[in-house]
Amino acid sequence: MVVESDGATRTITERLLASSHFAVAPVASVESALSICRGLAPSVIVCNEGDETRVRTGLKPRDIPIVGTNVGPESLDQLVDRIRDAVRGVPADHRESSRH
Repeated sequence: MVVESDGATRTITERLLASSHFAVAPVASVESALSICRGLAPSVIVCNEGDETRVRTGLKPRDIPIVGTNVGPESLDQLVDRIRDAVRGVPADHRESSRH
């Protein structure tokens, strides 16, 4: 699931992930994402770093991996790897350090 209020950024992120063979559910708000997650369990949620805490708090007690990102050219290059790590269960604090 991709949670992003900016339509252009949401579309870019969705296309990037789809080109890497991810099934993507684009959502425009944290509230919509949390509502959808009451009935579905995405493998991972990608959201703006500023929304990460709200998403995590709203999901409790469920433990769906969350990848916070600031979408820019350099972060898009790393996004697919970070999502794959999240799906594999790599702890968030080890995702970035495993790339260096």
